[in-house]
Amino acid sequence: MQDRNESRIAGMRAELANKIAAHCAVEGPQATAIPGLGLSRRSYPSACASATYEPTLIVFVQGEKRINLGKTILMCDESTFLLTSVDLPVVSQIVKATVEEPMLGLVLKLDMPLVREILSQQEFHRDEEAADARGMTAGVTFPELLDPCLRLMDLLDAPQDIPNYAKPLRVEELAAMARMGVSTLHHQFRSLTAMSPLQYQKQLRLHVARERMLNDGLDAASAAFEVGYESASQFNREYSRFFGQPPMRDVKARRNAESLAS
Repeated sequence: MQDRNESRIAGMRAELANKIAAHCAVEGPQATAIPGLGLSRRSYPSACASATYEPTLIVFVQGEKRINLGKTILMCDESTFLLTSVDLPVVSQIVKATVEEPMLGLVLKLDMPLVREILSQQEFHRDEEAADARGMTAGVTFPELLDPCLRLMDLLDAPQDIPNYAKPLRVEELAAMARMGVSTLHHQFRSLTAMSPLQYQKQLRLHVARERMLNDGLDAASAAFEVGYESASQFNREYSRFFGQPPMRDVKARRNAESLAS
């Protein structure tokens, strides 16, 4: 059983490497059509270089990189993910990369205020943070992480589906695509996200609308229609219920809080 699981993980890593290589043919970091998702390709070893890592999840699938965080050394290879939760100055070096087998990685930027907000609203169990907890950690990739990474890469081949939170969600169609019954889909989805598919889409729409109003200056009605609401009044009701106050009042409060913090 263990050999079978290891073989499955190796196959998923190889598949992800092929997909990243196909979408990242040039040297260096590369943005994608999916907001917050980037890819990286390096074909040669490098000297040590200083850098600042922002809050990100990096999934390495090929090559090897050494990262020095103070006195801690993190070695990242094709089996590794790197999670950073705060801005951190590091010294990094690519130690294994060739033209034939370049270092490849998937980079997902993290919106930490949004992450903390979601965690606070859901019933996730979180252990008390240790006093020596660091803002950067590395771990071994596993199927539950590799699978959504593969699906993200597949989304790049279907750009019309990238803004899918704005489309009507039909659970029966999702179940058919996943080749499972509707009740099974609900159970599996809830076990992964702690909410139903419809609740997930609603919360995603509300969060995106909030960021569009805050960062791009959209009014409530424009933000509502952009993320797929057909009724501004329904958007206002659901927004107020979820965030605790009407859209524009909430956005104003967040801007004031950010101004005080800065």
